[in-house]
Amino acid sequence: MKTLKTTLAMVFLFLGLQSSAQSLVDGKYSSTFGNITMTTEYDKEFPNGSLIYGDYRENGTISGTYANFEKEIKGTFFNGSSEGKYIFIMPFALTANKPISTMNGFWGYTSDNKNDTNAANQWNITGKTGTSIAIKNETNVWSGTWNTTDGKMHLIQVGKNITGRYKGIGTVTAIYNPSTRLLKGTFLNQKINQKGYIEFYLEGNTFKGKWGWNSNMAEGNWDGTKDVENNKVLSKASESSSAQSSGTATTNNTVTKYSIRLDFMSTASKIGYVPGNEMYGFAGLRMFRVTSNGREEVKNFGNKNANFFDRTENNSFPNSKSSYSFPKTPEYIREFDIKNSELNNPNVDIEVEIWHHLKLKTLGKNDDYKYVKQVLSLERMIELKEVSVGKSCVNGVEKDFENSDIRLVITKS
Repeated sequence: MKTLKTTLAMVFLFLGLQSSAQSLVDGKYSSTFGNITMTTEYDKEFPNGSLIYGDYRENGTISGTYANFEKEIKGTFFNGSSEGKYIFIMPFALTANKPISTMNGFWGYTSDNKNDTNAANQWNITGKTGTSIAIKNETNVWSGTWNTTDGKMHLIQVGKNITGRYKGIGTVTAIYNPSTRLLKGTFLNQKINQKGYIEFYLEGNTFKGKWGWNSNMAEGNWDGTKDVENNKVLSKASESSSAQSSGTATTNNTVTKYSIRLDFMSTASKIGYVPGNEMYGFAGLRMFRVTSNGREEVKNFGNKNANFFDRTENNSFPNSKSSYSFPKTPEYIREFDIKNSELNNPNVDIEVEIWHHLKLKTLGKNDDYKYVKQVLSLERMIELKEVSVGKSCVNGVEKDFENSDIRLVITKS
């Protein structure tokens, strides 16, 4: 009887850890390689019975699973251009039922390089910036459980590639195009060993779709709703199709001017910092119109230089120390005319590419925060109004307590 009680106690403890793991881990985080989000879902259809997924730096994905008795999270990331592996090591706080804000981790393109002493192969989570309520995924939008008109579907997204299972009887393999918001691919019904075709249009936390045994997909509708509604809400398929059929989306040429102003930059140096030291380097942005036909640059009003500034050590910002607020002058403002029809068109993406390379004078070798570039959607920038783009680095070595960033403010008229 004592053995039975002990066994039951261990089972209840494990189940308790499972339920608490979701609430303790889920949220938004800062890391040595940019911001990430994490959501946990449990189901036997996921590898090892769990899936932890989220956005990575606005244009990438992370997807993984618990491992080593839920002491680790390991999986695959996609950084916008390349795929790799990662592992995060859980702190003891997880089993102590305390919120998690930091984790040590490792990464690599061919392996996760666990316990590697090379700082370049370490990927640390440095702080929690928001709870699960704050998660509004824009890139890793298909990962998770979907309640569909043909049973439950469990999907995992890595970059634009989606794999998974549906209704416990088959597999799904598809590719997502964020410009058109269409997921296209195939499913395999393993019970009858027959392949079919699918096409889903994403509406954020729902999708409208169709399926068929051939590429015409005339068998019927296949719609779904996300079990954990943590995606950004998008326009409905019916609204988009009706607008296009009536010609509204293509004939509405109303233009809105968007002003993007460089507001602030900062570095955080704790090695060799001397008050009065000055910052230099460069920072800038470009805007692009992205469709299925390619990527075309949108020129700013007046065709100003893409760089807000480009300064050498001998021409550094005076009295900037480790931060600097820019004046609200035309030099630090870029203006763009955007058609409203394009901003609201699901087949058109307006992307803003932002970069900077900041340096700080110090005693001895100057702090070099390395080149940073991120791509954000204009829609997302409008929603946030203020955007910070940064990286953790000092003297060419990444530090979880060091960072550099620039802040942009966007307005429309």
